Amino acid sequence: MGSLPAFRRATEEGIPTDIELEEYTHFGMIAALHAGAANLPFAPLRGFFGSDLPKHNENIAQIKIPFGDDYVYGVAPIKPDVAVVRAQRADEDGNAHLCGI
Repeated sequence: MGSLPAFRRATEEGIPTDIELEEYTHFGMIAALHAGAANLPFAPLRGFFGSDLPKHNENIAQIKIPFGDDYVYGVAPIKPDVAVVRAQRADEDGNAHLCGI
């Protein structure tokens, strides 16, 4: 599937204007959206162990667990004003059916 062509062009070439992207895992994105919807300051998860995404995204941080010496990662909440949803089927009322992830 890949990136939508217009978003890819804007990201790579700045046409028609520059846009900024943040990279997440699927679960990291869901956790950040959930934190935003629940009005939480962050969402904790273990999903970024072994990944280099925390080095490249300032909205992913290590958090020390207060009950021991271990840590988890936290993602900042995301509260989008607009979202682009790609679906396999949709009706004129805006209901969408997504197959797969």
